[in-house]
Amino acid sequence: MSGALMVAHTQGTGPSVPKTGVFAGHELLFGRLAFVAHPGFYGYDPHKFNTAYYERLGLNYHFTARLFGAIDVNVHRAVADVMEFSRGEALKRFVGPGCWLGRGFGRAGKKSAGRN
Repeated sequence: MSGALMVAHTQGTGPSVPKTGVFAGHELLFGRLAFVAHPGFYGYDPHKFNTAYYERLGLNYHFTARLFGAIDVNVHRAVADVMEFSRGEALKRFVGPGCWLGRGFGRAGKKSAGRN
């Protein structure tokens, strides 16, 4: 489960339009690749070009237990609005015992002695 506050600036032919939204979602892991789905709502959208509801759909690739790259699409009413390419680092990762992200890594993200 993940969630965040999003602040975006839309630029087109006119001036920059700030939008603020909140989304929550999940990440479905397939080894190092993950499918993400984040439904969300805009809290502030002064021009209301689209509905207040949107979805962020994408793929994350986990290079290590903390570093990842992502491709996301922001969708309004089944029409893609924005495509994002991003990279990031997880500050703290909650993983289960069977997940590859948790194997062989201690709390600080370094290889633990005696664990495989």
